[in-house]
Amino acid sequence: MKILGPRFWMLSLLLLAAVLVSGMDCVPTPPNGGGEGESAEGEEAEEEVAGEGEGEGEGEGEGEGEGEGESAEGGEGEGGQMVTITGPKDVTLYESVDGSIANGAGENFFVGLNLGIGGTPNIRRSILAFDVSGNVPAGATITGATLELFVNRVPILVETEFDFSLHKASREWSEGPSDPPGMEGLGTASEAGDTTWLHTSFDTDLWDSPGGDFEAGATATQPVGAAFVTVSWSGAQMVDDVQSWLDDPVNNFGWFLIGDEATPQSAKRFSSSEHPVSSQQPRLVVEYDPGG
Repeated sequence: MKILGPRFWMLSLLLLAAVLVSGMDCVPTPPNGGGEGESAEGEEAEEEVAGEGEGEGEGEGEGEGEGEGESAEGGEGEGGQMVTITGPKDVTLYESVDGSIANGAGENFFVGLNLGIGGTPNIRRSILAFDVSGNVPAGATITGATLELFVNRVPILVETEFDFSLHKASREWSEGPSDPPGMEGLGTASEAGDTTWLHTSFDTDLWDSPGGDFEAGATATQPVGAAFVTVSWSGAQMVDDVQSWLDDPVNNFGWFLIGDEATPQSAKRFSSSEHPVSSQQPRLVVEYDPGG
């Protein structure tokens, strides 16, 4: 039997090492560092002011969609029917003395208190209104209602939970065409028909109170902390609100979403109905008994 020399074994080991190294190139790398989002370091100065050092990431939404118009998916729930309504009107109200800042058509909306320009905190509120009567048959009895929103941005290293509450809006308002640039934290100049801190429709119709008109008592409250998660609100009062909008569509003004307005850097950013990732867009899941 011929004994193989050291040179043969050395060449064999080198060949094996080359194969292993080339094979590593085939191992897939998770996009965006595994979906943990990008650091805000190095971002534009105005976004640091507007977002207060918030970190940004794309989230984990499935698929892409235009985000335009209202749609619904139906099915049978336990003991009744269920429909998921998407495409709501949604806006951000940016605290300002003259109502000159708006966001009616942006991909995101903001809620809470940021650090503000020059260290002066500014409040952000949002309003959402879903077409209930267009997706649930007249005369139905609402048995369940759940609002689902996707949090896509929070302040860097600030994942503290703050309470975010829904309040039933008491005035009509218009979505408006304004579309802020960049990450949208600063908003943009108000245009005709925008809802602002002062206006239900810029620049002619005003709220009774700056910051909007809504019922003082909360419809539902939910803590919101980390980014890249879907947060849900539900409860008996939400069922009552949705039932009232089905029975009286003319007075369906939707909900204000209001966060912690006393703690700087409590603001969170949510995906709006214009967000390009359809699975991140706001959804209202309604369960009902059609009757008859």
